[in-house]
Amino acid sequence: MIAVAAYKSTFPGELIGYYDVLAYDAATALIRSAARVVADDGTCSADRRADVIRALDAHSASSTAGTLSFDEHGDAEFPTFVVHQVTGREWRPVYLGGLDR
Repeated sequence: MIAVAAYKSTFPGELIGYYDVLAYDAATALIRSAARVVADDGTCSADRRADVIRALDAHSASSTAGTLSFDEHGDAEFPTFVVHQVTGREWRPVYLGGLDR
């Protein structure tokens, strides 16, 4: 995947974290939604924000963490979360939930 290769070249030796994947998916959904709005008539201005929000509400696509889509309230239909266990000062992920499996 291009995104993984870019990450590894930018941050050599660093592991990709759970939240990195979710942030990448969220940014991709927003960028694709904005691009659809701009593609409609080629304009991009502050008064098109409502159009971008509507496009994001309608977004449904495969992402790195599974299918990303939203319900009528704008909430993720398949939310993803991580449960951490803290021992001393160390946080360790023990459960990753909500991903398409």
